[in-house]
Amino acid sequence: MPATGMGDSALVEGTIAEQDGCMVLDHGGSRSHLIFEVTDPRPETYAVGDAVRLGGSGSGKASAGLDMPEACDGATSYWYVAPGA
Repeated sequence: MPATGMGDSALVEGTIAEQDGCMVLDHGGSRSHLIFEVTDPRPETYAVGDAVRLGGSGSGKASAGLDMPEACDGATSYWYVAPGA
């Protein structure tokens, strides 16, 4: 993941969901696309419906240079998951 200047400055709780083939988090009436570091194994352990707590930071736009499926690009809310948080 490229440097975004964001860390584990916040905590979000919600439920893992899927939208257009992308992993998203339903939380507080909102839905955010989840952005993990490439080496983070957690996405492989989550299933739709799992309740999670994730440290990180939110943004209304994707950082330049992210490698994500085209269907996931252009969302209005992203959650950058802090490593190990």
